[in-house]
Amino acid sequence: MSLARREALADVALRFSVPIIEDDAYAMLPRRKLPPVATFAPELTYYITGFSKCLGAGLRSAYVCAPNERMAQRLAGALRATTVMGSPVTNALVTRWVQDGTAEAVLAAVRDESIARHELAQRHLGPYGIAAQPEGFHLWLPLTSAWSPVEFASYLRLQGVGVVASAAFSTDGNPPDAVRVCLGGPISLIDCERALQLIAETIEHPLHPHATAM
Repeated sequence: MSLARREALADVALRFSVPIIEDDAYAMLPRRKLPPVATFAPELTYYITGFSKCLGAGLRSAYVCAPNERMAQRLAGALRATTVMGSPVTNALVTRWVQDGTAEAVLAAVRDESIARHELAQRHLGPYGIAAQPEGFHLWLPLTSAWSPVEFASYLRLQGVGVVASAAFSTDGNPPDAVRVCLGGPISLIDCERALQLIAETIEHPLHPHATAM
């Protein structure tokens, strides 16, 4: 989301006193970070970020910055009522990693790997107009071939490639002809490049529309 868009959303929330829950799960990945919406409307925003997206899926711990102390106490009460408590062992682990520099080192390694994978994606899929955040785990791939997004995604998933049709992300029932490609996961750069090559070949050489029925 652009800086102007963030400021505009904060302006609307402030004018109408609408609380904001800002889920900034990927906040630490970009090298150049834009200020969060909470910067422009701190008195209305619950800002959330955590470790499971940027460091490791098993680290189910997150931080919440509430608008004020009273709201933080109310939130803590609601969390206790619904989830009892977070894992003390996990919380202690990630706290130590933050304090001793381990978290920053892991984050830097994850960021470097993401950048390398995006460079491969640009090499193989760039001509098809992909849209992506260069340190992120996904990219958006428009489709102009004979494939429908659902057939395209289904076929590639059968080949072990993480692709999701645009309908899964549509809120108006009118999804664009596109898919989301996952670049994350515990695979090597070589395997990532093979998957990207397969995606490009599938675009260039569409199969029979019912090929996914195999």
